[in-house]
Amino acid sequence: YLFVEQGGRFRIADPEDLVPRSLRDAYARHGMGSGGNPDIPANPGGAYQRPDQVFAEALVEAWRDVFTQLAVYHPDFEEPLRALEMHDDDIRATGGGTVRASSLAFVKGMQTDFRAQARAAAVRRESEAPRAYSRIGRSVEPLPVDVRHARFLAGDGTTRTEVFWSHPAGTLRPPRRVLEVAVPDPSAVPDRYFIDLVVSLHAEDYSRRVPTRVRYLAAEAENAAPVQVLDVAGGQAVNHLTFQWDQYTLAGGTAAADADAGAYLRTGVHRVERLAPLRANPAVLEMSDLKPVALGDDFVLYDAGGPGEEGAPVPYPRTTLTPETPLGLYFEIYHLAFGPDDQTHYTVAYDVVRPGGRTTSARSTYAGTERTARELIGIDLREYDRPGPLEIIVRVTDDTTGQTMERAVAFDLAR
Repeated sequence: YLFVEQGGRFRIADPEDLVPRSLRDAYARHGMGSGGNPDIPANPGGAYQRPDQVFAEALVEAWRDVFTQLAVYHPDFEEPLRALEMHDDDIRATGGGTVRASSLAFVKGMQTDFRAQARAAAVRRESEAPRAYSRIGRSVEPLPVDVRHARFLAGDGTTRTEVFWSHPAGTLRPPRRVLEVAVPDPSAVPDRYFIDLVVSLHAEDYSRRVPTRVRYLAAEAENAAPVQVLDVAGGQAVNHLTFQWDQYTLAGGTAAADADAGAYLRTGVHRVERLAPLRANPAVLEMSDLKPVALGDDFVLYDAGGPGEEGAPVPYPRTTLTPETPLGLYFEIYHLAFGPDDQTHYTVAYDVVRPGGRTTSARSTYAGTERTARELIGIDLREYDRPGPLEIIVRVTDDTTGQTMERAVAFDLAR
């Protein structure tokens, strides 16, 4: 992609757009001219040159300046620069003569090549990143969404990212000004909405995009909407994740499978930059991200269970919690080493970090028979009554090898 600024706005352009239009076609407009043409620029050699030849050489000089700068940023611009340099070398080697006279043919050939390259680039852009039509030209009302993610290591060494989200209580009904446009009849205000989510997995250089679409129905309620969960397979490379939720009225159907979207209402967006894969080296202790979950009101730890398994607690996507929130943290530990007793031995400790100090809250030692361990710990925050940012750090130590790993998760504590 090459973007140029024009009239205060940016647009996709071609290298030729960086050369003034008056110079791009000057050789064609001036033609052969005549010996007495006063518009012919001075020729350093003193000999008479046709106007089209002079302007062709000036265009070659402009191209050289443009591609010398562009070649630094992308290899696609290196080939035209090499062609321009070879043309220069030929002129210097012959002292001008017939090679200089061929500049006109060279310019015409290069312009043909430029147009072919521009067409090929447009095809690649359309294939790798199809154009999207946004509503950026008009006011877009934001759709509130609480969303979190957690990475887990799969058995084949790839990293799986679990994404979970929900709509906060009282936020699904759009503002009146939005509803008045989408639903002119006040008696027809909907109580359920159609949500269309597109989650896109991008390669590190954004050269590849793998979209996943999730469609569901959501209803306004006193409590937050049910938590939705999606697994994204990311492989063994750095990726980026982008999310876009579009909210519509419900045009028909009673379930997401047969529902139709009605009038557009709002959009919510979220992105995760540089999502690194977990280390698959079996000699190195590794740990998943911390996955917040909602425990029972009495802080009872359910059967840990893996993500999506029966008995697994519901993920907690919100960024805000209260001291009374029954919070749990689920995580997995990988590549634990066996000790002399053919068991793994490891220690789990967590710290609650508040501005101004750190408090170590718990520390436990475990033994197991597998190199992978699943843990679910309860975090009791009832002693923390001061609102503000809060970070929980969980540290795992392999007592056999002495290796240590830690992960952290942040919240805002409210009353």
